[in-house]
Amino acid sequence: MSANQEPSTISQKIKNKNSVFIVIQGVFYLLLISFLSIATASRIDPMINGINGISRGSFSSLNFLVVFFAMTLFVLFLVRSTRGSKLLGALFAVAILVGASSIADAFFGPSVGVLIFCVGAFIYYTNPPVIVFNLIVSFGLSGVAAAIGSGFNPVVLLVILVLLSIYDVIAVYFTKHMIKLARSLLRRKVFFAMILPVNPANLMSRISKVSIRPDYAFLGTGDLVLPVLFLVSVVSTQGIRSAMPVVIGAVVGFLFMNVLFLKQKLRRPMPALPPIVAGLIVGYAFALFIR
Repeated sequence: MSANQEPSTISQKIKNKNSVFIVIQGVFYLLLISFLSIATASRIDPMINGINGISRGSFSSLNFLVVFFAMTLFVLFLVRSTRGSKLLGALFAVAILVGASSIADAFFGPSVGVLIFCVGAFIYYTNPPVIVFNLIVSFGLSGVAAAIGSGFNPVVLLVILVLLSIYDVIAVYFTKHMIKLARSLLRRKVFFAMILPVNPANLMSRISKVSIRPDYAFLGTGDLVLPVLFLVSVVSTQGIRSAMPVVIGAVVGFLFMNVLFLKQKLRRPMPALPPIVAGLIVGYAFALFIR
């Protein structure tokens, strides 16, 4: 939904029986990133508050939205050329590799973190299989969410997510610039998304073989990392007990989005964030109730 991702979509030619495998993959990555982020945040939270001086609730909704839309304009500017798209791909790769290395750093120390960064960079740029690419991105998003999520107040972040959900709808259904952006990046083999094959065998396909065709679907990284940011902020302020209702809410919202998608006669891209955020709100309300 955001400027650095594709809308969650399945090609209109994909049959319902094949769509089930795509949904399973999406849920798996959502859960993997959620639990990795929680585990990592529990390790790095003292460093965030002590060494880096970032306290809980220090990020405001205004600051976040200003940065978000500034980055959106930056991406839209760069994606107009092949060279700019490659630069975006490089920046995305660095962010993912730093996130993944921060997980290794949190559990095993800085030396292992540097090693993971180097090994991850080598694998990332040697045309890995789809499953390997997705796992690298999952670990990277988990590290980013763990590092940033603790700096938000859950209510502030929830307001941000609601506003971004509205933007998601506008960008997909009205201006449609997100669809054009996604297709432009995909044509240039710049993947800011999880690659979800229709056929399990294509998990081992090299990412250079991935293209805009019925064999693949794409789940935007923002549709994963933004809900997980909220999850980490909830855990940091209210404890691990509140995490499960929020995770379940996100999964239910994701499944509901896919049900809506599969009911379309002509399957077109649709925004994934609104139903996921709706599920987060319900899960968070339940978490507050059981406290």
